[in-house]
Amino acid sequence: MKLSDNEVKDILTNKLEQHSPSVTFKKVWETHEKDAILKFSFKKILTIPMVAIIIIAALFSVGFATYQLNRTVDKTDYPFVNDAQVIGKWQCIDIVKTIEAFNPDQKAFRDDPFLKSLAFYKNGNILSAVNGGNSALADDIHTWTKGLIINTYEKTAGQYEINEINGATYMFFEWKSGDYGLRGMKPSFYVLKKVDNLDYSNYKVKAIETT
Repeated sequence: MKLSDNEVKDILTNKLEQHSPSVTFKKVWETHEKDAILKFSFKKILTIPMVAIIIIAALFSVGFATYQLNRTVDKTDYPFVNDAQVIGKWQCIDIVKTIEAFNPDQKAFRDDPFLKSLAFYKNGNILSAVNGGNSALADDIHTWTKGLIINTYEKTAGQYEINEINGATYMFFEWKSGDYGLRGMKPSFYVLKKVDNLDYSNYKVKAIETT
């Protein structure tokens, strides 16, 4: 037979007062209730951050999945095909919306492009230099094969085209930025002018100095 809370109180009161008259059951019961409240509050405090962490993790997972689903990605697993024309260093001089819009006598992009130069060397590797920082050539995440500059991390493959204009050699590199990958916008073109035909395979990349 299951006893009620009041019946349990009465039995414990009688037993306690028989053995220890100086300690009342009321004091013991109040202590028990306080301990129960503290334990509940502590568990509640611990539960709130955990719930927050779970919610944040869930939102991150949903956001990352949505990001992956909405991205425009290219085929990037192309075999390497050599292109003798591309070997050497190229200096970035302009950014244009289309190849036909390029005018060597009139710059379309008002500011200095972020990309300063690219150096293509054998076996599909690339060195790059950018404006606003250490302008020396450094290893680049892009690789190349004939007609394409590939970023396997961002899953993009930008076409390049080489043209002779007024006795100079220019490369038009299709720049597939986040506007292309996330917004589906048509990529612009970096315009690079050939500087030399050297092979940069043995180029010594300078270590970045730290303070």
